[in-house]
Amino acid sequence: IDQMSVRRFLIEYGFKTLLTRIPGASQARQTSSTTDGPIMRNVPAAKVVKAVDQASSSVTVLGNKEEATEALKILRANADSLVICASRGTPGSLFASMVDGVVIGTENHLFLFSRELVDDPKIHEPLAHLLASDHPKIGHDVKSEMRALEVLGFTATEWAFDTMLAGYLLHAGERDHDLTAMAAFYLQQHLEEQPGVDRRARTICSLVPVLRQALQKDGLETVLTRFEMPLVPVLRAMERQGILVDVNYLHNLSREMSRDKAALEKKMMQVVG
Repeated sequence: IDQMSVRRFLIEYGFKTLLTRIPGASQARQTSSTTDGPIMRNVPAAKVVKAVDQASSSVTVLGNKEEATEALKILRANADSLVICASRGTPGSLFASMVDGVVIGTENHLFLFSRELVDDPKIHEPLAHLLASDHPKIGHDVKSEMRALEVLGFTATEWAFDTMLAGYLLHAGERDHDLTAMAAFYLQQHLEEQPGVDRRARTICSLVPVLRQALQKDGLETVLTRFEMPLVPVLRAMERQGILVDVNYLHNLSREMSRDKAALEKKMMQVVG
């Protein structure tokens, strides 16, 4: 059985987790690389608009305040909804909790704001206003994105779509709803084990229309928009504030369960003889 046949079988029957464990075929990697837009670095402010028009799925890495200001103008003028994807340290490393920037944009206009730019008051204030605006926000694992944005000093509101939650609703029996697994299943694209923020942002943009159509087909879109998404900021607030715990009650419960455990063990020993 060839590799592509196995991939088609896993896709057809929804084995997303197993699908991600198959080594990426060279053909799949070539197809993926040719469909990804380029990353444009240090684009002069006057050329930002032109660059965006030429590469609809690219991520423009903003190099200075002038470029960032121009990007904010583009986003305010063109954004029906905003895709948000924070740039974090490598999971499992000493820098896993570090947030060194954020990609913000739309399907056609994606911009990477570095930590240095984000910390500049002249960029931070209008960026904070944009994130707190009534533009619908989109992300993958939105609660995690909210946490990352708080590290940067932002509060994003009006979250409208979470690709991770959408994947969960569509395949609740699956344990793995990370971006790599979902890209393999829904887009037939193989992401590297730890994709960069630019690749993650583009993948989220590609996933949204596919997932939205699947949710509508299964009658689940209302479940996401009416129940799941409004709950996300509530859960984040619970994480941030914590919950009250009756410590004395828990201590008493622990002692009671220990006594019951000891009594059961003694009874079991007697039965065994």
